[in-house]
Amino acid sequence: HDPIALALEQAAQASDSQDANALLQKAKDAWDKRWHGTAVLADHGPMDEIDSLFSQTQAYAQTEKRADFSAFCLRLAQLIRATADEHQATWWNFL
Repeated sequence: HDPIALALEQAAQASDSQDANALLQKAKDAWDKRWHGTAVLADHGPMDEIDSLFSQTQAYAQTEKRADFSAFCLRLAQLIRATADEHQATWWNFL
């Protein structure tokens, strides 16, 4: 999931809206591709929030609200990383 989060962070920082929109779409496509595999292991609450945030972020991209777009991209990156981190084989996940 790191490449998805990285693309979203890059989209948040992109000054050119076309680059930012392309990075957002790249992240969305990658998320959609991994969605079923993630759903097997992950709580669906955060996944539903991620899906909702992608929709909202795409709307902000179309309206050129760059500050909101950037904030939503960063929130998405954070949630995607947290979702992936929940299922790594680490000692704190076994407690």
